[in-house]
Amino acid sequence: MRSFARRDRSSGPTWASGVRIEAADLPRAAVQLVRPRDVVEVALPGDRWDELSSSNRAFDLVRGRRVVWSVPLDVQRTPLEEIASGRHDDAWTALGQLAARDGGQSVVRIVLPAGQEAERCAAAFRRAAVAVRRTPGVAVEWAVREGASPEVVAAAWPGDDVVDVVGVPLSRKPSWAAQVAGPGGLADWSTWARAHRRRLALHWELDEAVDAERVERVADWLDVSARTSVLAYDSVAPTSETRSDALATYRELW
Repeated sequence: MRSFARRDRSSGPTWASGVRIEAADLPRAAVQLVRPRDVVEVALPGDRWDELSSSNRAFDLVRGRRVVWSVPLDVQRTPLEEIASGRHDDAWTALGQLAARDGGQSVVRIVLPAGQEAERCAAAFRRAAVAVRRTPGVAVEWAVREGASPEVVAAAWPGDDVVDVVGVPLSRKPSWAAQVAGPGGLADWSTWARAHRRRLALHWELDEAVDAERVERVADWLDVSARTSVLAYDSVAPTSETRSDALATYRELW
């Protein structure tokens, strides 16, 4: 997948960047600590299958924006075998149609569940992705959970033909060196994504552990990754513990 096109600006990031917003918070998105730029990631909790339908008001609140719709693979804690059987194909197809209805560069981000057998994840993900991709123009992001390494989750890969972006959360390891070069770090995932000819989406938080220096390091890594065609986009999630120095640095750099 090509990286999201970025609007021309005299300042700010050289890559497509966005903000994660919980679906329930969309009505008050204007008061978010960080304003959306190129991309809005909307996190659907996945408690019910009807969240993937037009009855969900979230799809009306962000119309006309470039959106990453994030949803767990095991919606409503549905057994993966049931998803792989095709029983919920209609729901996944509807999600793809809703994501694409404004003609923007939309992505459906499907998050792998924790503690599940990799092969079962791969089969269920593939079935869901095929259904989503029935709608032209919608990309699918294969999203791993924090701490996962390529070696551990490789068997959960559903196939190059149904994935457009590899989604990786920034780990909470204490040092930046460990976040980049440690096992399952950004370097490992960048290499793995390149081997599959896919780009990375980085998802990270402005929590109490992220200071101004860490924000600068993330920005540098994103810039280099964008210039070397590794990065598709990034999405940041402010939290109630966001540090004032980190927020000020983010606003300055973005």
